[in-house]
Amino acid sequence: MLLLDRIQVLSLTEASGYKNISANEPWFSETVGSFPETLLIEAMAQLGGLLAVGPANYLSRMAYLSGIVTARFTGKAIPGDLLELIAMVVNLRRTAAVVTVTAQVRAETICFAKLTYAMFDIVPDRSTPSSVKPMTKSKVSSK
Repeated sequence: MLLLDRIQVLSLTEASGYKNISANEPWFSETVGSFPETLLIEAMAQLGGLLAVGPANYLSRMAYLSGIVTARFTGKAIPGDLLELIAMVVNLRRTAAVVTVTAQVRAETICFAKLTYAMFDIVPDRSTPSSVKPMTKSKVSSK
């Protein structure tokens, strides 16, 4: 489930986007009056993963959240709020990335997290010759 409504900026080192918090969403009930912290981390991880992959590689690379180094919750988002997310690259390598993400409501930080990602290629390896055919069932002879 995608938790971002819009990506505003996506560069090589920074990304920003937002989510409109609505009372019509399935995780709000009479007992839960604010946006759940687990989903807040998920929204932050989605933006951070998009930044880790980069604007030029989103069709050929995949980022999997591999860890939450730190997460500090200092506020809540309630229905009607605009949740603004800002992500910045700390370290980016071919197989791993570290990204910090800040969540803000009305210019007040409600969460800060440092997230790690494992990076993978999702396009098939083109170094395999096209003459190699996939294995098929062989015919079994009965004697």
